[in-house]
This record gives sequence, structure tokens and C-alpha cells, in this order.
Amino acid sequence: MAMKKTISYISWAREVKEKAHSICKRCWKYTEHGTSHHKASKGTRPDLRLDVSNGIYLCFTCHRWVHDHPRLAKQDGFISNEKYELVHKI
Repeated sequence: MAMKKTISYISWAREVKEKAHSICKRCWKYTEHGTSHHKASKGTRPDLRLDVSNGIYLCFTCHRWVHDHPRLAKQDGFISNEKYELVHKI
């Protein structure tokens, strides 16, 4: 099932792309048709879902490589395994 993209998510993706000037952060090629990738996944860091500093712009080929090679992608800084720790306020 495809994720419904909210206006805030679309704005986040656009900001990540603009910050990168449409240049893939892995192969350094210019592409208008890439994707904004979360370094720390939305599942492990929901608090960073719309944080532009948690996003990098990748061409489709490099985005697929990142997901197909998570260990290498983590070493290269394209994936973060940082976990979210909920802090309870009293």
C-alpha cells in the first residue's frame, strides 16, 4: 500500500531537493527526478520525519543502492540507525 503524502511531507521533500540543488549526494549528478531520502528512517526517528537536516537528495539509482546495501550505506553516511528515545516529562 502506498503512503499518502501530506502537504508537509511534500514540502519537506522539496526543501531537501532545493538544499541539494537537485544534485545526488552519492554520485553527484544533477537530476530533477530524484528522491528525498530520510537518513534516519521515519520508523526509528518519527521526530525527524519533517526535519530537513535528516534528508538527503538521491537519484533513483543511488536511492535503490542505499536500500539494497544498508551496511555500506550506513558506513557512507546515507543511513543512520539512531533510535528515538521518548522522554517522559513529569
